[in-house]
Amino acid sequence: MLGKANLDIYGMWTKRNGKNSTCVIGQNFNTINNIPLKSLHQLSMNKILLTLTFVLFFFSTQAQPQNQQIEIHQLIHRVDSLQHELSYLQLNYELNQLRSDLSLFANDISTKSIEVQLYIYNRNFDARLADVYKNNYESYQLLQKSQAEKIESLKALFILKVITSDYSESELNVLKAAYDTIDKAYDTVVTSMNTLKVAIDFYSECISSF
Repeated sequence: MLGKANLDIYGMWTKRNGKNSTCVIGQNFNTINNIPLKSLHQLSMNKILLTLTFVLFFFSTQAQPQNQQIEIHQLIHRVDSLQHELSYLQLNYELNQLRSDLSLFANDISTKSIEVQLYIYNRNFDARLADVYKNNYESYQLLQKSQAEKIESLKALFILKVITSDYSESELNVLKAAYDTIDKAYDTVVTSMNTLKVAIDFYSECISSF
């Protein structure tokens, strides 16, 4: 039978629920109430891990809405950037395309004007050909009017885009350079049309003289 002097080594008395209960620590401190200390340590670790898992899960669920807001904000920013880039590229393309169309139109008129001048130089006069040239000129006039209307529309679009879009300085310089070529290209069309009209009128006068 164990004496009280040995309680510090083999056991200790506690009070629980109003009754005496014994928490027995085994020899060499390997067990408590016949439960191995290793098992008790494992249980404690499991409780700690379970608590940490719960805490991490709680904070992760709280962080999800914030992460989603960040992703949505980044997506909106990306869409705005793409719209900006598309707006710039489209306007630049339309300006350059119109300049190209005007240049081709002016070249076509100049070619016709040279043709008429060659017939005059070679004294190849034909009343039916004169009528064809007059019809050509009238067709060119309609095309010129259409191009002039297109220029006015594109200029209005250009001003609107520059005001409403946040173009960078380099982008504005590129667009402005393309914009400035439009009037020069149209002036070439006007000059070519005037030259063609003079040539056709002179061709018609030569026919009347013969």
